[in-house]
Amino acid sequence: LESVFKVEGGPVLVVGMMMEVTEACEDVGCNITFESGPLLGLDTVIGDSVSIQAAAIGDWFWSECDGTAIVKAGTGTALVVNGVMRGSASGLGILVPEGVIDIGLSATLATGKGTIYVQYMPVLRDSVVY
Repeated sequence: LESVFKVEGGPVLVVGMMMEVTEACEDVGCNITFESGPLLGLDTVIGDSVSIQAAAIGDWFWSECDGTAIVKAGTGTALVVNGVMRGSASGLGILVPEGVIDIGLSATLATGKGTIYVQYMPVLRDSVVY
């Protein structure tokens, strides 16, 4: 796992987490996951495993932030990430405690890069993600 964000000052409600592919992924079997790594306690899956094998520049991988599988959306897709708007049965998102937000890959890729985005709401006045 690689930490991509820190959560400090208190918990946050993560309502959207996504990755945009900025360098094509090689054609090798590899899955991606998004996880919460709290300061105390066990890791929690934010978005479960999905293949990024041969993902193209501009492809999106987004999590419903309910522990279910990450969804692949092709290049140019507009994403709705708010829980109520997307009709998620689980509601608005996942409450993430202080700690880190990680990305996990099941294999090492020679090529493939992406930009990770997180949409969140602070639960306490000083709660931040950076």
